[in-house]
Amino acid sequence: MWTLVSALFEKQIRDAIRKAARVDLTGPVAQGKEALHAKLAEMRQTTGVQVDLTNTQISAGPIVAAPSELIAVARFESVANVTVSALP
Repeated sequence: MWTLVSALFEKQIRDAIRKAARVDLTGPVAQGKEALHAKLAEMRQTTGVQVDLTNTQISAGPIVAAPSELIAVARFESVANVTVSALP
């Protein structure tokens, strides 16, 4: 039932949430970027595969209703340039 109601009123729900709620995600996004860069550096050292990310964008995706909360999906997009310096 909630899925049907949320689908019918998605724009109104999004507008109400946008007006009423603000969340600063600067810290978690920075931590995520650091963790990703660390994993890419580790991969380069252990496999010889280097991945450089450019044009990275992080944006809010759909808001999904769970039984006791709303879940905001984050969308990560980037261009990956991959260099293989050694083959297994």
